[in-house]
Amino acid sequence: MKNVKRAIAGAFSCAVLLAGCGSDPTVAPTPVPQPSPAPAATPSRLELSASPSRLLLSGSTITVTGRFTDSAGAPLAGRTIQLSTAAGSLSSTLPVTDSSGAVTVTLTGNGPTPVLASSSGINASLDVPAIEPFTVTVDSKYSVITPPDTVEIYVTVTPAAGVANAPAPTSVTLACGNGETINLGDQRTANCTFRQKDTYVVTATASAANGWSTSGTVRVSAIPKEVSVTLTYKEVAHGAGEIEVEFIAVGAPERSVCMWDFGEGTKRTGACNQNIVYALADTDDGEVTVSVIVDPRTGADKVTIEKTITLNF
Repeated sequence: MKNVKRAIAGAFSCAVLLAGCGSDPTVAPTPVPQPSPAPAATPSRLELSASPSRLLLSGSTITVTGRFTDSAGAPLAGRTIQLSTAAGSLSSTLPVTDSSGAVTVTLTGNGPTPVLASSSGINASLDVPAIEPFTVTVDSKYSVITPPDTVEIYVTVTPAAGVANAPAPTSVTLACGNGETINLGDQRTANCTFRQKDTYVVTATASAANGWSTSGTVRVSAIPKEVSVTLTYKEVAHGAGEIEVEFIAVGAPERSVCMWDFGEGTKRTGACNQNIVYALADTDDGEVTVSVIVDPRTGADKVTIEKTITLNF
């Protein structure tokens, strides 16, 4: 009876102390495994892409593709994607995803265009840039000329790099900067004449069918040479008490205008070679002083010459 009581007391003592009876008290109890937390759910994904990736400023059409997948990357078919754009136009604004979770529409525009997409609370956006379909450069055979020289101007139209079937311009014009504009058509070389002293800006403009255009420029400086003029004369005819004299302002550039004073009261403006008939009474014992002002009309300074001559009556 006493032995039974001792056994019960021992068992009770083990339970109270939470120590294993008959085991090593220095060994820690084995931890109970806990279940791992479930991974947090990730949202579905909606992505947009474009091919080609750029529009043309002259106007073009590209393909926009949207792809809708679940958190595991599996395609979501039969879902309506709402598409919109603030510029350009879309072939469809409410396409439905196919078995691969994709929708495909066309985008037409002529400038930078944002595309927005939304479905089931998931949003996406794509900014489509726009580039020039071609560029224009201009060069001249000479950058400095002497008026009234003519100089060759060269125009180059270069298609945009990496653009398949880039459109050509519908028109190319060349403004010489002197008031003259030349329609080049298919030609890329033209001549500009610069008659006055100035720095001219020559501009070539290439236009697309939708009215978009781009330009290139080159500068040509027209710098006149200093004018050196000599006044010559000769008696070309004699009559009773009269002599016809020819005067020439030698060295006057082409297009020059000369203002003459023949010394006996006659004044003329015009050509730089003139004939006049003198009577003896018009002279001072056969002497007369003639002056001429030469306006080169090239931007160079005017030249004034005065000369006293003796005529043989």
